[in-house]
Amino acid sequence: MITILLIALNLIVYVLMLASGVDFFAPTTVDVLKWGGCNDATILHGQSWRLVTAMFVHFGILHLFMNLYALYDLGSTLERIVGKARFILAYLATGVLGGLVSQLWHLGTYSVEAGASGGVFGIIGVLIALLTTQLFPDEVRTPYLKRVLGMVAINIVYGMQGSVNMAAHMGGLVSGFILGYGLYLTMVHERRFVQQAVFVCIPLVTVFSVSGTLQHMRGSDSVKFDRIVGEVESLIAESGKIKDEVPWEEGAVSHFLKMNMRPIWEKQQGLTAQTRNLNLSGNKAKYRDYLSSWVELQTRKLQVLILKIEALERNEEVQLYQKMLDQIENQITQLNAEN
Repeated sequence: MITILLIALNLIVYVLMLASGVDFFAPTTVDVLKWGGCNDATILHGQSWRLVTAMFVHFGILHLFMNLYALYDLGSTLERIVGKARFILAYLATGVLGGLVSQLWHLGTYSVEAGASGGVFGIIGVLIALLTTQLFPDEVRTPYLKRVLGMVAINIVYGMQGSVNMAAHMGGLVSGFILGYGLYLTMVHERRFVQQAVFVCIPLVTVFSVSGTLQHMRGSDSVKFDRIVGEVESLIAESGKIKDEVPWEEGAVSHFLKMNMRPIWEKQQGLTAQTRNLNLSGNKAKYRDYLSSWVELQTRKLQVLILKIEALERNEEVQLYQKMLDQIENQITQLNAEN
């Protein structure tokens, strides 16, 4: 039975995680990512396969038990109704789409997503759709539909907790509900061609949905900001290397800094200026403000330092420049402390 096989795969992955030293009750997000979990950073950089592998990785034994119990209870029922092929198609498609909705909802937060719940709620969605058709007699349809809807209501209330990934649940539920009517056509339509066409369309629609959503995510302001931050960090690392190359011959230091170091910090100023019109919120908006101020202060510090060194090279008084450097350094220290 496919349901039992899925349960076994989840258990095997969890046992292997434990054997590698992962905590029994609370694996870290690093552990989960290592074993196939996903976040927006990974799927946007060529690892979209994680939307599938994340369905078999869990955040601890309680998370695993709750999902596998629901998978056994509901999955075995749906599998008997629609058959093995339709069941595995529905489970994987809704699990992937649920994970995709989760990453879209949490875009820019680096939230790690894992667990079978997207697929489990996909199963629920398929069952609700089928229970609204003529596939079942009234004496079966009505009580079972009430039971399934009751489960959804309980999970929505429970999902008000911050630790529950409601985006994945709702993504799986809605995609399962839509997919359920497609599966219904493959079961009752008289023309075999129509049945086969619908069956083929489901994975194709899933693939195109993933591709289109990832493309949309890559163009978002949040991802643009991540890209700019990466460029700024590369320039900071480059400036660190240049410090080791400063020629300490008389009269050469200020020229070297102006020619090699100043352009790097000016590039960083240009990059942080690009973030001002990006639509960011939460920690990213806060970090944008911090990074912009930090780069501005570091650039001013370099400019004053060059002026001080030029004064030294001319044997002029540097007390004013040193006072300015101390003030800027205090501002940097205060900025770091506040953030």
